[in-house]
Amino acid sequence: MDIDKLKTFASQLRGDLKYDSGIKTSKSTALCMVVKSVLDGSEPTMATSKKTKKIRRPGGKLKPCVENLLNRDVEKGNRNNTCMRISDGFAEIEYDSDSAVDAISEWNTRHCKPPMDAEEVIKIMKSAAATDYGCNDLILASACVGDSCPFKPKTRSNNSDSSTVHSDKNVKMVEQIANIRSKKGGRQHEINFDVAKIVYDDLCNKGKFYWDASKTGYYFCDSTRLLTKITRDDEEMFMTLGAYGLRPREDVYQYTIETLQYLARHEGTKTKMYRTCHIDVEKKIGYMYFSDNTVLKIESSRTHYGLNGDDGVLFISKSGIEPFTLGSLNDSKGAFKKHVSDKINFLDDIVSAEERRLLFEAWWKSLFFEELLPSKPLAAFVGEKGSGKSMALRHVGMLLYGPEFNVTQIPRSGDDFDVIVGSSYYLALDNVDTANVWLESKLAVCATGGKAQRRKLYTDSTTIEIPIRCFIALTSARPHFTRDDVSDRLLLFKVSRLKSFVPESLLRTELFAARDRIMTETVAAIADILAKLPLPLPESTLMRMSDFAAFAEAATGGAAARMLESTVHEQVEFSLIDDPVTRAFETMSMMNIGGKHTIDQIKSICMQRRTEKILQFAMMTTDDIIKTITLNKRYFAKRFKVEVINKNEVTITRENKRSATEETET
Repeated sequence: MDIDKLKTFASQLRGDLKYDSGIKTSKSTALCMVVKSVLDGSEPTMATSKKTKKIRRPGGKLKPCVENLLNRDVEKGNRNNTCMRISDGFAEIEYDSDSAVDAISEWNTRHCKPPMDAEEVIKIMKSAAATDYGCNDLILASACVGDSCPFKPKTRSNNSDSSTVHSDKNVKMVEQIANIRSKKGGRQHEINFDVAKIVYDDLCNKGKFYWDASKTGYYFCDSTRLLTKITRDDEEMFMTLGAYGLRPREDVYQYTIETLQYLARHEGTKTKMYRTCHIDVEKKIGYMYFSDNTVLKIESSRTHYGLNGDDGVLFISKSGIEPFTLGSLNDSKGAFKKHVSDKINFLDDIVSAEERRLLFEAWWKSLFFEELLPSKPLAAFVGEKGSGKSMALRHVGMLLYGPEFNVTQIPRSGDDFDVIVGSSYYLALDNVDTANVWLESKLAVCATGGKAQRRKLYTDSTTIEIPIRCFIALTSARPHFTRDDVSDRLLLFKVSRLKSFVPESLLRTELFAARDRIMTETVAAIADILAKLPLPLPESTLMRMSDFAAFAEAATGGAAARMLESTVHEQVEFSLIDDPVTRAFETMSMMNIGGKHTIDQIKSICMQRRTEKILQFAMMTTDDIIKTITLNKRYFAKRFKVEVINKNEVTITRENKRSATEETET
């Protein structure tokens, strides 16, 4: 077996490789498949959808490969992909729609194990109209009849098609690099330079280099439509350089990475990269990253599929995204409410449970409008254990990305936090219950759309600025992120303990069964909001996050004003949870002390139970304490039944109260 040829084949591994039966595989599994194909003498190819006009052959015959698929049994996990190819085959010959439905339904009944729902088959047939599968598609290739096929593409002269020519060129290049590295007497820096030059020149022939505001380099491959971050720890870059025989632990690998970074910065094009979703506000067009090379383009009047890089919109490649099947935009109303928000046990408080549900649905829609929200709200699910906090945020991520998504534990350090938010679009932090010296400052920066700074690797003083465009959600039973500049940007979703518990596996199954309908409803909502752009900004609002207030008005049809006002009051009370004055009156409450007291008497009583917050309370002036109570009199009156009498005295109403004199004697 030619090991260099194997390396060349490995260069085809990008994201999810669809091989043989078309089932999506991980890179490790796909690599094993490549090895198997080499041993068998065959060549695997990527299944890509080219953006070309669909070929039509009205009245013609089905391709032999499509006929073979119609007579082949298909197991669960590969039914949708096979149905897409068969539907595309019927669309190509403009077969009578009713007859096509009958034929595919019969195939579904006889050969799918188990058969798909009739509704799902119709959706797949509609989706097939947006794609065009060619002979390089691996599912069709697995049913190919070879040279006897009348539709086989014409080959180049010398009986070599373009893929063979390209493959032979790669083999020669890998051999050239291997010869340079094995040359005796060669100096390492000269070898590194020659190898990096060969790699750069070859990549320039196959794609383009870019860089963004953070001065990070990227490479975009024209054939695969993948945008790869040029860093040592990027998985796609590992696969790219691995095709040239380079490995991360080798000096030449690091030298090549740094060379590509430098040349991308100085020779590449500066642009903006996106994750998950992008809104062109001027053109009123939305772009949703659908898979490795496919983008869903959303307009107010229509939706259609394109490729990564179309219209100059580049999405950073992300593996593990599970595409959804887009249905009719008018047939999925109420799906998110039924399968997601109604499953959450929202608490009735200052903000009612129904208002929280509406606010949650508005926040969900806002995840697709990052450009409209330079300052982003922090969604905080607060409640006791067993209230379904983690489940709610996990399900949001699963709707966005698929079954592989999960919540994240709070990082150990602020530097780790910066790395995570700098590379994420949606981040769900779970169990944020421990007081942390850096967390509140980091959350405030994230909410305002600031930049995270960290030291560049292998340098002493060079820093990298990472723009933060991440939507952050948190869960907590005992929140410690109550600083006023953080609480002002919180969307508080208080939840109660669930009365009964359903197995998570059943909830996941139900969610995935409804995912297509939920995402179709969401796409319809995006199109509706796009039609309203630009959104009118409120002249004034109590909410500090005025951008979100304007968006919520549009997302709820003008029903957000009342619940946002209640949210502001809740934010204020939330900021007082860990306030020294609050802790002092909590102490008085635990001692069941009531009546009329001066501030000095309260300080003297509380000092019997010294804590950090009580000591801070003791250091406060009487004027500051009275001012805090006066400004938040609703909160202190409701929670502790405290009223200000004059500039130095307050009264506390208690049942079976003990006086200050009795407490002092005790």
